[in-house]
Amino acid sequence: MAHGYIFGEAGSGKSTLLKAMSKIWGENSIYKDGGTTEAYIRQKVGINTCVVAIDETEPERGRVEGHLSLFRGASEGSSIGRGTQSQTAVEYTLKFSGLLAGVIPVELRQADKGRIIPFKLLPLTDEDKKNIPNEIKLLVKDEDRLNELGKKVQMYLINNYACIVTG
Repeated sequence: MAHGYIFGEAGSGKSTLLKAMSKIWGENSIYKDGGTTEAYIRQKVGINTCVVAIDETEPERGRVEGHLSLFRGASEGSSIGRGTQSQTAVEYTLKFSGLLAGVIPVELRQADKGRIIPFKLLPLTDEDKKNIPNEIKLLVKDEDRLNELGKKVQMYLINNYACIVTG
């Protein structure tokens, strides 16, 4: 599975984009900020397949390498074993696609460059902001409509999978 890393100046729309995408993905997503631990993500994903969106992924927050490691593992569907305080073993199979977002671009290892695709958001000019259609402004704020749109997109992808994959 491929993942994305969205970066750009403060105010370029990274958080707005991740929040809107998470609303479109609905129950099939986890949206958290960069302070979220890897253990939380593993436990929250559990045996499910979903989309993980982590905002404010900044090096000074100290979790970037851990998040990248999780995304790296999810690219391969790898199985990770962890011990618990109760002396029981827990196994997690990472099955998710994800998006990271931050102001400072993360330095990707060579092995990650095929797994994590960087996207730079350019800041919107005042003219760009004026030209955003009102329907889009309203849609981004309407969680119910975004969830409904997400369900329609998911059904379309499921029903047309063979056509999409074969071109």
